[in-house]
Order: sequence, then C-alpha cells, then structure tokens
Amino acid sequence: LDTMNHIVDASYSGPTVDVEVLPLDELLANRTPFAMKIDVEGFEREVLSGGMQTLRAPTLQAIIIEVNDHRHRYGQTGKTALELLRESGFASYTYDARARRITPSSEHSAYGNYVFVRDAALVQERVSSARTYRAGPWSI
Repeated sequence: LDTMNHIVDASYSGPTVDVEVLPLDELLANRTPFAMKIDVEGFEREVLSGGMQTLRAPTLQAIIIEVNDHRHRYGQTGKTALELLRESGFASYTYDARARRITPSSEHSAYGNYVFVRDAALVQERVSSARTYRAGPWSI
C-alpha cells in the first residue's frame, strides 16, 4: 500500500502480505554494523527490543530510524523506541548532507525520521571524510 503499509491484526479485511520476522540479534548473527536503517511501519520498539545485544555493541555508531509510535493501536505498553535508543547510549542528531555535518537535536515526536548517534566525533569524522556524490545540483 506504498506509504500506508502497517501491521494489521485479525480484524483487518483488506489485502495482506505475510512477512517472516526474526529478532534483530538473531538476524545479524553476532555481526554488528557501523550504522543501520530501521523502517518497520510502527514496530520499531519490537525491532529494538529484539536487538539489545546489537544496540549495546560499541561498534554500532548510528541508527537512522523512522518512528511511527503505534503502541496503543497494538495494545502495547512500556518504553518507546526513542527511549530504548537513549538508554542504549544513543543521542539524537540532525544531518546536513550538503554541509556534511551532524548537529545535536532535541526535537522529537511520536512520528518522524531521526538519526541517533553513539560517538558524535567518530560519526562526524566518517561523514566528513566519506566519498562525495552528486545529488542534483549538489555535491554531498
């Protein structure tokens, strides 16, 4: 359904697609990326909860995450995805691709795209020294 994809329960009567689900720690099988993107249409908290070993790994430095806090829709309680990230040692940043710079950010809502970083100096160095690409009229 394009941008309207989401998890459904038995009361939903439209078309569905079954998706295999594994805990993040099992999926990565003791491998830890430097950065990862999480976009799971409202199940961010569950992905993070199944990846606590990965989140604690010091080699994981950045997480780009689209948050759709649907906890109440699914009858869930407890910590939000953003709270789990903060408790795992990550802080929120914005990224300016043209300036190749990350900047601390404190703006959050239950919905949106965020960049969470563990070691800002390390990530800034990696961003600054990365290969340059053309994106339209810009070099990023």
